[in-house]
Amino acid sequence: MTKPKLTQQDFPLSFGAFAPVDYVVVALPDEAATEALMADLDGAGFAPEDIVRHSAADMAQHLKALLPDVSGAAGFGSEAHYMSNYYALAEAGCPWLLVHAPETEQETRVAALARDRGAKVANKYNMLTLEELL
Repeated sequence: MTKPKLTQQDFPLSFGAFAPVDYVVVALPDEAATEALMADLDGAGFAPEDIVRHSAADMAQHLKALLPDVSGAAGFGSEAHYMSNYYALAEAGCPWLLVHAPETEQETRVAALARDRGAKVANKYNMLTLEELL
């Protein structure tokens, strides 16, 4: 059975850490780059339901609430480190896209498009690992 894709209201966690499995998490420099990447993703065959958009303020709010309580079991602290970096980027005004990309070819396309739009971060969340794509 296929699990449902994320929506704007979802903020998936594992051991208290942000963990959107099968998604590439992308931080962009500004709204113009975000709009451009969304158009690029559409042109590359990603459907609107494959993409979840979070404003910088929304992402910062979610992460600020989670950071004090993230479990030490969450990737032996690496997820907490990533969340701290994400929080700093969100506080600096970076908008975010979460792109459903369960297949290697999809994550490669997302990473290439994100790089072209000046992404600050593009990380793929797998079941037990997190891959830095940029």
